[in-house]
Amino acid sequence: MTLACSMSDEHVLQDASTSHRQTDSSGTLLPLRLRQGAFTLFAGAVACIASTLLIPRVIAAENRIAHYSLGLPSVVTTSATRPLVAHVPARVTHIRRPDTTANSADRDRGTFTFNFGDKSSSASPQNRDPNSRTPGVLLTPATGAPAATDLPDTNAYNLALVPLTESGDWQKAWFLFNRMKAAGISPDLQTFGLILPALGAADKVDLVLEVLSQLDKLPVPGRVALYNQGIRLLSKQGHHKFAWKVLQTMIAARVRPNAETASIFQQGGQWHKALLAAGHIRQGRGSDAVMDVFEAMRRSQAELTIKDYNTLLTALKHQGNWEKVVQVFGGMQDAGVEPDRYTYNILISVYANSNHWEWALEVFEYMRSIDIKPDVVTYNQLIDHCKHGNRWKLALQLLDQMKAEGVPPDVTTYSSVITACARSGMWQPAVPVAEDLMQSNLPLDVVAYTTIISVHETGRDWRKALEVFDHMSKAGVKPNIFTYNALIGAFTSGRQMHKAMAMIAEMRDSGIEPDLVTYNTLIHACAKDWTKAQQVFEDLKGAGLEPDLFTYNTLISSCRKEGRWTEALQFYNDMQVAGIEPNVMTYSALITVFRKGGQTLRAIQVFEEMQASGVQPNQYTFNTLIGAWKQQRQWQQALKVYDQMKAANVPPNVQTYATLLKALPKVGSSSKALQLMQSAKAEGLRPDRTMSSITITLCYRDGKWQEAWKIFFEMKKNGVEPDVIIYTALISALSKAGERLKAMQVFNVMQEAKVEPTVVTYNALINACQREVRWENAMFLFDAMRANRIKPTVITYSSLINVYGKGGQWEKALQVFEEMKQAHVSPNVWVYCSLITALKKGGQWQKAVQLFEDMQVAGVRPNAVTYNAVMGAFELGSDWETIIRLFDEMIKNGIKPERVTYPRVARAREHLEHLGQLDADSQHPSIWPIM
Repeated sequence: MTLACSMSDEHVLQDASTSHRQTDSSGTLLPLRLRQGAFTLFAGAVACIASTLLIPRVIAAENRIAHYSLGLPSVVTTSATRPLVAHVPARVTHIRRPDTTANSADRDRGTFTFNFGDKSSSASPQNRDPNSRTPGVLLTPATGAPAATDLPDTNAYNLALVPLTESGDWQKAWFLFNRMKAAGISPDLQTFGLILPALGAADKVDLVLEVLSQLDKLPVPGRVALYNQGIRLLSKQGHHKFAWKVLQTMIAARVRPNAETASIFQQGGQWHKALLAAGHIRQGRGSDAVMDVFEAMRRSQAELTIKDYNTLLTALKHQGNWEKVVQVFGGMQDAGVEPDRYTYNILISVYANSNHWEWALEVFEYMRSIDIKPDVVTYNQLIDHCKHGNRWKLALQLLDQMKAEGVPPDVTTYSSVITACARSGMWQPAVPVAEDLMQSNLPLDVVAYTTIISVHETGRDWRKALEVFDHMSKAGVKPNIFTYNALIGAFTSGRQMHKAMAMIAEMRDSGIEPDLVTYNTLIHACAKDWTKAQQVFEDLKGAGLEPDLFTYNTLISSCRKEGRWTEALQFYNDMQVAGIEPNVMTYSALITVFRKGGQTLRAIQVFEEMQASGVQPNQYTFNTLIGAWKQQRQWQQALKVYDQMKAANVPPNVQTYATLLKALPKVGSSSKALQLMQSAKAEGLRPDRTMSSITITLCYRDGKWQEAWKIFFEMKKNGVEPDVIIYTALISALSKAGERLKAMQVFNVMQEAKVEPTVVTYNALINACQREVRWENAMFLFDAMRANRIKPTVITYSSLINVYGKGGQWEKALQVFEEMKQAHVSPNVWVYCSLITALKKGGQWQKAVQLFEDMQVAGVRPNAVTYNAVMGAFELGSDWETIIRLFDEMIKNGIKPERVTYPRVARAREHLEHLGQLDADSQHPSIWPIM
């Protein structure tokens, strides 16, 4: 087949650059412009004829098709058809010069010769069968060899489609459209815009739908126009069902209809579809559009059904216009249209989304009262909003209620309940819900499995997490990066680092590389081991990932245990160089590290820098700084930080007050402790066990047993169970105050609460008995103590010997002393004092004197009480000289005599003077202080 056109405009080609040349079939270099000019002339001729007569337009199209060997009949266009005006896309430059080997007649006529498969000719239409079909192979002219430069592009096909579609030759247009795709050339907006009207005019509904299903690779704005074109064509032909199908396809493809879409349906009287289309118009414009359609529908006196109202309400809900939803709902009832379950679900959704939670619940209860049974959508909407506002209990209640009413929960239901519990920090109730989901027959996807694994991650149950992961693998659900990160988090929280590292290897084997979350999880797990955290950090950088704020905050925190403040400071500097702004957690972690490293002044400097940079300290920051001052025993400075905290409107918490109480001096600060306790209560805080324990202990040391007693019973009233430290502190306070009965009352409460007493508890009780000389009670407590296998201490023996001595039971006291030595408990000076006093009181002064000598042999240095006790024993034995000697020994050893010492020595002096036995040394005035 031969295609010819005039070559009389060769002057167009004369200025072609020799740098843009191409070899023709004979090897001769030809300018690129030659090809462009030739095709321009050819295309111009075609366009001219196509604009004049219908038949030449078809002929021109068929020539183009024939040129590209598309298998359609063709004719010859001569130079006589040269166009006056050419309109050809610049990109279409596929026509080449005639083969130099073609016959001279063809060259003289200026024709182009092309090879179509096994036929190569310059034949005219007379020697060619117009119904013949050439092979569908694209070949270069005259050579028979394929060449990429001869392949047509999208513009060429579009140019060929124009006259075919305008002439109504839909068959050839459809054939050309399919050949275009078969050649691997993607249709563009113009292509679809040409083929759709041709098919629509021919009422080829199935082909129109097929074309519209191929728009996914086009830009969205153009797709909207094409969908609208398809809907218009189908509606015009009365195919409303198929127009509706196109709208559904459009919405499913996430292509938003526009006002024109709604208008097409509205003009065709398809009001419900017009409402649906208007309802999907982009937010900000859709609300007015859908209401305009609705008002037009009412003006047309069309019957408004529940389906129409629900479509309108759905559209308004998606637009976020909850007030308009309520207004339309009221108008719907006024019009006598009864709402159904779908309507009430919409109302519940808009109320919940607009933070009118109570109204949503009222609608839910009203539904049930009028026998409209809520479905899974109803429950899911309510449960989904339980994820906000700490409503995890309500989510669990709704789940139980829907099961009881026979509404089967779906995956969304379970996932929402789990999320509601997790966001409220209540992972324990989420565990049985997750297990129910696992045991259900519901098809679980990767999101559901990951949610369940995350629950076990939060609960630090790595075994359960691994079990779910294995179940997931057996079900053929492929884990994603979020699944692996959740499982690795479960391993790290369960201190299974080796399993976490093995999972990372498995993760890589499956083609998923660890991301920043993965590495951050590992760094967080190594927070107490700086060396490992540093190693993971290096791996993170080696993977080409950029650390984020969480990474640096965790690394700084990892320096806390060993007080590595220099390394923490380096991380802090690195993050600033990287352009990452520190936040409140950064500064708080840095203050903590400096505190642990003993760098209190640096911690204060960081705090000041934090305030200067405009970062507002939080509770943790202030508490950390208070802890730093506590560590330095600067309780006044700690109280100043507390005042700053309140001035900054940062509410103190229980930890704040507990740290302040710990910072107070051990003695003389009970009043301040009580004041802090009162401040905590005024701020609505309930003192915890630590606060109460410290305050009771401080009251005990300051002798304020009444305040300690009051705090103890306030604890019980508030449901805070005292521990053994609190019980013991209160018993000690009561014992010290001589309130033995109250001390025993507290001890009985302690036993009822099944709190095991310690040796300190028994010591305090025995000490209370000695004040009232209740040696029988003391003996009972001592026996109970040994029965409970609590080993007595030196204080226990000392108190017991003391109470026996006061009760005149010197034999029992001596027996306890011997038992003490057999128990390998070394007596101290107070044990000797108590026993010497007991022996003296029992008239056993010789034994007391012997015990005093044994004491010195044992290397226990006497104190003033010991000397007084043994002097009393010698007084009973009328050994006046020894009393004077012991007194001199006291003075020589630097032991200050007590008030009771002087009368005893004075009496000894009087006796010696009376007997004339007072030596000269003893008469020296320096020895005798003024009494």
